[in-house]
Amino acid sequence: MRHLLPYLWLKNNRKFNACMGLRIAIVVAGRYLNVQIPKQVGKIVNHLTTGSHKIPWKSVVQWVCFNLLSSDFGLDGIENLASTYTAGASYQELAVFLFNFILNLGMRFHSKKNTGEIIKCLDQAQLLTQVVDLVLFQIFPVVGDLINTMVYIASDFGAHLMISLLCMVIIYVWLSVSLAVWINPKRRALAEAERATTSIATETISNYRIVSYFGKEAYERDQYTKAIKTNVDARYRCMFRVYIGKALQDIVVTAGYFLVAIFVLWHVVSDEKPVGDFVRFLMHWENIRKPLKIIKRSWDNITASITIAEKSVELLNTRPSVVETEHAEELSNGPGEVIFNDVTFEHIDGKHTLQGVSFVAKPGETIAIVGESGSGKSTIGDLLYRQYDVTAGSITIDGQDIRSVRPDSLREALGLVPQDCGLFNTSIFENVRYGRSGANKDEVKEACKAAAIHDKIMSLPGGYSFKVGEKGNLLSGGERQRIAIARLLLKDPKIVILDEPTSAVDAKTEAQVQEMFEHRFANRTTFVVAHRLSTIVRADKILVMSKDGRIIEQGKHEELLQNPEGKYTGLWSQQIS
Repeated sequence: MRHLLPYLWLKNNRKFNACMGLRIAIVVAGRYLNVQIPKQVGKIVNHLTTGSHKIPWKSVVQWVCFNLLSSDFGLDGIENLASTYTAGASYQELAVFLFNFILNLGMRFHSKKNTGEIIKCLDQAQLLTQVVDLVLFQIFPVVGDLINTMVYIASDFGAHLMISLLCMVIIYVWLSVSLAVWINPKRRALAEAERATTSIATETISNYRIVSYFGKEAYERDQYTKAIKTNVDARYRCMFRVYIGKALQDIVVTAGYFLVAIFVLWHVVSDEKPVGDFVRFLMHWENIRKPLKIIKRSWDNITASITIAEKSVELLNTRPSVVETEHAEELSNGPGEVIFNDVTFEHIDGKHTLQGVSFVAKPGETIAIVGESGSGKSTIGDLLYRQYDVTAGSITIDGQDIRSVRPDSLREALGLVPQDCGLFNTSIFENVRYGRSGANKDEVKEACKAAAIHDKIMSLPGGYSFKVGEKGNLLSGGERQRIAIARLLLKDPKIVILDEPTSAVDAKTEAQVQEMFEHRFANRTTFVVAHRLSTIVRADKILVMSKDGRIIEQGKHEELLQNPEGKYTGLWSQQIS
């Protein structure tokens, strides 16, 4: 509930707050109208049964006016319009908050996430705001109706009839709560089945290329068929219990109505009450039956929403792996000196990725990082980006510990070409401009020319307007890589991280790109993660990583080759042989 309170009253949205206030006022007015309508009908019937030949205009006009006010033409229509706006505004606020919350959970969360499940959680966020709306504008008002009606019945027919009806209400509410507890496990199973179905569909469609390469269409179809069957079975079991519950509740209401109606009729035929009182009782009964139905339906919706949205609530309770400190500062506009001071990093399972890593990258230097797969080369870049916090030691940029720097300020100063060049399913122009949102077309083209991709773009249908497909799958690996390089060039950061930036391009293009890097990043602190050692022979410093995440050698290319038994010499020999 604490997650929902900020979305009940949006402090900076006057229209929302005005609509909420209006809805509350209408709810209060509606309670009065619900009592007055049967009262006027009773007066009309009693007047007619007295033998009078005059129309009771006052009661008739009041009855018509009260009905109009409580209809969609009147207050109900206004409340519906106001509720449409407040529901939309609440959902918008919560959905955006949840989306932003997910984006800030850090790499530790996103490296393990199930994309389909997360998408489902975002879709179900509106259920959380519906819970609050149901309580405030469904349950509370009809409870007021029940109380008002009970008071009027007690005054018209005696306390004994009110007590009989109250017992029926208590039995009905007890039964509703008990049934909800009985139904909830099936609702939870249905929610899990729906998330599993969404997850399988998302994973299969997003990895279509792999499915196709391995000829697994039939396998994936069978997996999806099983998930759908589980979903349908879970829905049947859930709805079976729901229908049983509805039947039991209707039996309680019908039995109570029958017994009390017989009691009131007995008073009428005994001439103890006029006919109008029986008509008034029938209308009062509607003010008991309808609220009970609404309470039951609202309670079902609340328990269903809470059960379905459990994953959303669980997500909201997830703690980010990297948290901005209370007094975080902007990164200073320094030259870009980077110092790793005895840095150790381990995953939650206790496995060390880096151990005691120390080095200094002076402004404008190119630092190459080499080693076997799994030695922690890419982790150095992740830690510099503060995708994770170090387990021990520190990382500073121009003397500032990056843990004391605002993440957005830190990442503004960094630029990366990753191994997996993630592209969005939009135009090439928008993908490149992602590096700097305010860039114009000429600047984007210049960056693409420098990345040796402009000519290829112009040969595509639509040129820079060409949509690259999901994850850029309409482009080759080398083309995706060069677009990622153009995106980095457009950003023009002061610290550059190149994680195997030319692994997917041919030798000629690699030579062009390497020359461009040396020219464009001559005064930038640059980190290069490389498997092809020929690409880093001119680096100012080469760090050689061991399998257990330690720096076992460092120096220039020529210096490292002077040790015939060294790890770097061995790697070099393997690649040139």
